[in-house]
Amino acid sequence: MLIVDNYGKSIDDKRDIIEMIQAKASTIEQNQCMSLCFISSSWDQNIKDWARTYSHQRLGFFIYDLEEDDLVYNETDENNRKFAFWHSTNGTRTKLTQIVDQLIEDEEYFDLNDVMEHSGLNLRGAKKFIDSLVKKKALIDVGLDSPKYTRSK
Repeated sequence: MLIVDNYGKSIDDKRDIIEMIQAKASTIEQNQCMSLCFISSSWDQNIKDWARTYSHQRLGFFIYDLEEDDLVYNETDENNRKFAFWHSTNGTRTKLTQIVDQLIEDEEYFDLNDVMEHSGLNLRGAKKFIDSLVKKKALIDVGLDSPKYTRSK
């Protein structure tokens, strides 16, 4: 489930941001995650530099600079990379079905690991998505010992 919460707050310096983020991070329950995106007409370079290094186990942090049309975050943090989709202004989004359709076109046979690699889904998500395509008879499971899929003829 995705919950989006928006509100305005005046922030004057990096210390205000750090305090607010730490307060939010301390409220995240186990097995949950949160992402925060702070939007401003412009950001100080030192705040941008700091945002590029911020990392937290369950909190993704982003700042968006309206003047430069720039989303700034720690791109090396795995959680941030997952959350970036929700904060990006990139108008062209590749749909999951397009990604899997391309995989089906490129590979005669594929398994859940291939789906995970191409789509970014975890094992549970890949299985659920592929199971829905099998149920719709778009794919068939041709694996004997382990699931392997191909396009239905």
